[in-house]
Amino acid sequence: MTPNTLKRLIYQCTYRGMKELDLLLGSYLKTNGAELSLSEINLLKEFLEEPEQVILANLLGRKETINKYSVLISKIRSQYADQKALKDI
Repeated sequence: MTPNTLKRLIYQCTYRGMKELDLLLGSYLKTNGAELSLSEINLLKEFLEEPEQVILANLLGRKETINKYSVLISKIRSQYADQKALKDI
């Protein structure tokens, strides 16, 4: 991934318009962005096209995970050792 692509994705994940998503997605990408494969990047871009409420509900486990994003969602969730903290958002 080029530095500009990573910067663009970090911006998209950090300035979603919903603070909870900004924190969850932005910190995930800042921590793991440089290590993502091209297919993971494309999947993340596709995931970001989902409505904000759907993304948040999937990340917090309040809605059944959309199958094609299950691995990505698991990776984002696994970044947070205390899963209870995610449910308190």
